[in-house]
Amino acid sequence: MRPVWELATAYFTTEGIATGDFDGDGKTDVAIAMGDNRAALLVLRGLGTGEFAAPIILPPLSPSPGVSDGTTSLAVGDVNGDGRDDIIVVCFGLTNQLLVRLSTGAGFADPVSIVLPSPVDVALGDLDGDGKLDVVASNIDSGTVSLLRGHGDGSFAPPVNIPMGPEPVSLAVADFDGDGLADIAVTSLADHAIRVLLNGRSGTGQ
Repeated sequence: MRPVWELATAYFTTEGIATGDFDGDGKTDVAIAMGDNRAALLVLRGLGTGEFAAPIILPPLSPSPGVSDGTTSLAVGDVNGDGRDDIIVVCFGLTNQLLVRLSTGAGFADPVSIVLPSPVDVALGDLDGDGKLDVVASNIDSGTVSLLRGHGDGSFAPPVNIPMGPEPVSLAVADFDGDGLADIAVTSLADHAIRVLLNGRSGTGQ
């Protein structure tokens, strides 16, 4: 391993990083979630050499100058099937919402807001086996996870909120039981448990 590239920015409070191909050029790009009142996301286009172009700045949506969106996390995947990865951003506390940011040939479309109880983390996976990405978000204050079935066009069905123990925080989505459907694992800030929700039935482990 050897360092090949470094970029200093004027922004602070990095809340997460994820990779994807946002422009469909076959090169890996990077998206960084920011808890900053000047930038909600930084998107860096990959050059295919281990280096990146100057960041594209996606500003916060807060109507109050100097106030951030409360960004805490992000997930990346192609939610509308156009061959370009899109970004789902979590905003906690100030607005309690997910922001769906679809990538287009001309950049990112205006974000679409989905209000949730108290989201802090988000992940993507195919929960119903229809080949379309669905969204899972953990709600720390309500002790639930929200499931949003994807329609395959970048839109989602209304959230279904499922109890998941006290103060769920970080989550992961994968097929844990080999049935071809995505399951959910969540960590708890309150009791330090790891809980697993299997598709079609629930289970708990720690």
